[in-house]
Amino acid sequence: MLAVTGTLSSPTVIHRSRVEMITGTGFRARQPYHAAAQMDMKAAHKFIAAALGSASRQAEDSIGALLEQVREQGMSVRTGGILLAAGRPLPALESVLRSHALIHAAEGELFRQALIQACNRCGTKLVGTREREIMGLATKQLRLRAGEIGERLNRMGARVGRPWRQDEKLATLAAWLRLPA
Repeated sequence: MLAVTGTLSSPTVIHRSRVEMITGTGFRARQPYHAAAQMDMKAAHKFIAAALGSASRQAEDSIGALLEQVREQGMSVRTGGILLAAGRPLPALESVLRSHALIHAAEGELFRQALIQACNRCGTKLVGTREREIMGLATKQLRLRAGEIGERLNRMGARVGRPWRQDEKLATLAAWLRLPA
C-alpha cells in the first residue's frame, strides 16, 4: 500500500507498507483456494467466504490506520488506485478448484476483492486499472515515455528505500495517475 501526494508533474511517495490480510490472529490459511481444494464443495464455499471476510477486515484495519495517519499530517485521501488482473473473470468455484492455474488466479482475485471491500467501508473511492494496461495509460496521461516513467518511479523508490519491488512501482504508478494535474 502506497500513498502518493503532489501533482502529476511532481509526485512524492509519503507512505509505503504491506497490507497483511492473512495473519495468525485472523484467518490462518495463507492460500485459501489451495486449502479449499482439499474440501467438499459445501465446505469449500464456506471456507472461501470466511477467508474473504477475514482478509477484508484485516485490510480495513490497515487502510483505516493509513487514512488516520494521513489526516494527522493535515492531508486527505482523494481516491485510490488498484491494479486489476489481466485475465477474464473466474468461473464457478467448482471449476476453479479443478485447475491449479485457476487456483492461483483466484488467490489474487480474493485479495483484490478484500481490498476493494475494505476501501468501500473506509469511504475511499477506488479506480481500477488492469495491470497490463497501466503503462500505456500512464504514457498517455503523463505524456512521458515508458523509460522516463520507469526512471521517475526508481527515483521515488530511492527516497523510500529498498527493497523497491515491481509491485510497489506499479502501485505507485496507479496512485500517481490519480493525482491532480
